[in-house]
Amino acid sequence: MDKLQDIFTAFIYIVNQPQILEDIENYQKNIHVKVLKAVHTQKGLVCEKGCAYCCYGWQVKLTFAELFLFLKALNKLDNSLKKEIVQKLEKFKERYDENTPCPFLINNLCSVYEARPFVCRTFSSYDKKLCEKKITFEFPSFIEDIIKNIVIPMENSITEEFKILFNTKTAITNIQFDKEKEVFYVNIFDFVKIYTLGDKYRLEPLKLYKKLTGEQ
Repeated sequence: MDKLQDIFTAFIYIVNQPQILEDIENYQKNIHVKVLKAVHTQKGLVCEKGCAYCCYGWQVKLTFAELFLFLKALNKLDNSLKKEIVQKLEKFKERYDENTPCPFLINNLCSVYEARPFVCRTFSSYDKKLCEKKITFEFPSFIEDIIKNIVIPMENSITEEFKILFNTKTAITNIQFDKEKEVFYVNIFDFVKIYTLGDKYRLEPLKLYKKLTGEQ
């Protein structure tokens, strides 16, 4: 319950000062850059463009801070691609198994690659055959080092009221599509609706927000 209250507190700040979202986005981008640089220094990884074995059979989770970037990337896609993703996402929400691709995977390529979350950036393998045959293997140890030496120190430097957005995860199945506005959005516990139009974030206070803040 305390965690939920912390999330609500963070979003109350954001609704009143929406420019904070841009600051959070830029900070998350900085984390992504440092993580990617650390991954690229590793030798022997077989991951390459078009190799999408790790994009099948599981439901990706991302932090709220990653979610903001993810939504913006989704809403910048052309409408025909959005419609294709919506269909895939709805089917994915109904059922998925080890052979079901991530709904954001198009022609074995991530449609929002630049905004992919930490788990997708660091999912690495030294043997493609293990991925192809779906053989369980241990993640490379450098991932723990990245979390310890990059992610945690950067998260600890964030203003206290917003740390919750960098260490609380939500599933991709919580992403929805507004057919009228033709945008992807997320409803945060009936507290606030978040989406983007162009480069701008839009926040709509919902009934729980209004109840807790006394707003009419």
